[in-house]
Amino acid sequence: MNRNPSLCAAELETFIIESVQSCQGAEGWANLARVGTELRARGVNYGKLRRFFADYDHLVELRLDMNIDPPVAYVRLRQEQ
Repeated sequence: MNRNPSLCAAELETFIIESVQSCQGAEGWANLARVGTELRARGVNYGKLRRFFADYDHLVELRLDMNIDPPVAYVRLRQEQ
């Protein structure tokens, strides 16, 4: 569901890719909250960030680090891009 009617799908995908790349570490994983901050700065609106990324699972993968309290979510670009 596109909550960003002023942005086309290609623009949203570009913003997602650029935001993940700007926040990623050496292994490509980026803290989901930091990526969300980048997306909001670009004018991208979303409800729950994990649900938002579910629509873009062809671009990104998510993981949850349960070894940290509270758990931390991470996102990275899919390798087969």
